[in-house]
Amino acid sequence: MPDFELENLCCDLVSERRYEPFLIQLLRTDAGHWQRVLDLAQRSGIDLSQFRDLMMELSVVWLNHPTGDPSYVAILFYDFDSKWTKGADYNFVRVQQQLHDPDEKADK
Repeated sequence: MPDFELENLCCDLVSERRYEPFLIQLLRTDAGHWQRVLDLAQRSGIDLSQFRDLMMELSVVWLNHPTGDPSYVAILFYDFDSKWTKGADYNFVRVQQQLHDPDEKADK
């Protein structure tokens, strides 16, 4: 599995606006609860089917940020097959309103 492809995709999932519904769905779950990326993407209406083979065993979790800053969370990706991991800081203030208002659109 090409790690650079997986890394690029994970970076896109936490940085590109078009994937905000994925992050909102993730952040609506409890911290520390691992989820399969493909399942989460499907529940959030994001089509990642073209990456299915690459992401079959990819999971994601969010945690409170290690610095204690309440405006940031840590997002971790883990691929079971390759044991590959990727972490990212995420300023969730950007989507905080949408976490509490399910009718709010990510692209506003």
